[in-house]
Amino acid sequence: MKKQKLHQIGTTADGVPVFEKKINHASTHNHSRNITSEAISKITLNEDEEWQTHVVEFDRNIGYSNCVKVSEQDEIVYAVRKYRDHPSRMVKGYTPQPCNSLIVILKKSPNTKGVILVTAFVGEKDSALNTPWGGHLKKGTDEYKASVNFWKNHALIFEGEDIKRVLNDEEAQELNKTYFENTEELER
Repeated sequence: MKKQKLHQIGTTADGVPVFEKKINHASTHNHSRNITSEAISKITLNEDEEWQTHVVEFDRNIGYSNCVKVSEQDEIVYAVRKYRDHPSRMVKGYTPQPCNSLIVILKKSPNTKGVILVTAFVGEKDSALNTPWGGHLKKGTDEYKASVNFWKNHALIFEGEDIKRVLNDEEAQELNKTYFENTEELER
């Protein structure tokens, strides 16, 4: 796979340059690059953490969050979105809600004196939780338990243009069974 060039998108409040790849998760989200750059300028990094999640609040609405609370009556599907390897839990029939915060996820760059923008999206703090099936969380940890509890009651709004593949019924049922029906999973 060809290595992508990085270009600087902004600088953090503590003077660290932030770079992004041309193709990244943030490029699929519906908010302006100006908002992302403004949010980056408000962030102070924690030097000890390789991966960092920052919730940057604004004094105005900056866009629309597509993460919503769901119920058992909702039509839930699992789909793999563009530029991602793992499925997202999604719901049909909802409208994005106005929001005043941007989630910014950064990773230390091994090749520069800065950090790389992994993704940025409009949303509330808890919507930044990794999904339990994404492979990033260790079972039994507090972060894993919080993720299962959050995603059991929330989903992203299904928007067809962002979708690579919808999981079939069997695959979706397996995810539900593994993570949301077997509550003893939280104790492991």
